[in-house]
Amino acid sequence: MPITHRGFSAWIKSEGAELTAYNPIVEGRTISCWIPSEEGEKFKVYWKDIIGGVATRGTIYFDGSPKPATATRVMPGTKPGTTTSKAGARLTETTIKPFLFSKLHTTDDESASSSVSPDLGSIRLSIERVIAKKASTPVKVGGRFAKQVPGAVHEKSKKAGSHVISYGDEENTGKRTFTHYKTQPYDPSDTSPWVTFIFRYRPLDLLQANGIAPASTAKTKRNRDKSRKIKSNAGDGGIDDADAEEISALEERLRLLKGKRKLVSDPGTSAKKLKSEETPPIKNELAVEDSEEEVIDLT
Repeated sequence: MPITHRGFSAWIKSEGAELTAYNPIVEGRTISCWIPSEEGEKFKVYWKDIIGGVATRGTIYFDGSPKPATATRVMPGTKPGTTTSKAGARLTETTIKPFLFSKLHTTDDESASSSVSPDLGSIRLSIERVIAKKASTPVKVGGRFAKQVPGAVHEKSKKAGSHVISYGDEENTGKRTFTHYKTQPYDPSDTSPWVTFIFRYRPLDLLQANGIAPASTAKTKRNRDKSRKIKSNAGDGGIDDADAEEISALEERLRLLKGKRKLVSDPGTSAKKLKSEETPPIKNELAVEDSEEEVIDLT
């Protein structure tokens, strides 16, 4: 579920599933919320310029770090509804290291720091309005990313059971096209971010224990895990979420047909009753994703 503020929307997808945003709170130009995280899962940060008209620069920060987690993304602002995303830190024109939810380690070693950033466990997307001009000379793509995974923190930090963001193994994205921009503030008298989105992430059980996520959320998680198991068992056969949903629909239809057959075998069953038990048609709906072609990247 996206959160929306000042003409922009933002959301997080983890392993292809959009994460629910709980308890959104607006404070000035900032909107924050809570999302469930799961250890070992990759994720992407999405945002949309709803209105358009002004170029913007989006920068992502993790866990309170003052340094960007990856290269800045420029959106020209020429078309309302333009959506973009970041899946990781780009290394080369064809490879990235994906964003990853990881376990935060704690220790009782007194030499470890018990002082951690209050923003540990957060994803911050800062969007600034800018004047953007295409760079006349190409800029080297990738090769740097600033996020450093915290080492073990002292158990006194009260962060036991939490997650932290790291980078996954290098992945090949295929050849991408990049357009580089030089930017300057849209309004020199107002250089603060136009809007800031903060996603505070925690394991689902912690969100439930603190009354942030309802207990029923666990059912949704189990359903998602079941879908993943179906795809995993298929190997490279190509069963996706739409296929899994169709399989579920077919199973339901089979159940209804079995019930209908049972009614037919009962001599006391009337034709009128059978008609009321007719099987509804199956809907085969395919979700259409926004294009994730990486065509705009300022480094």
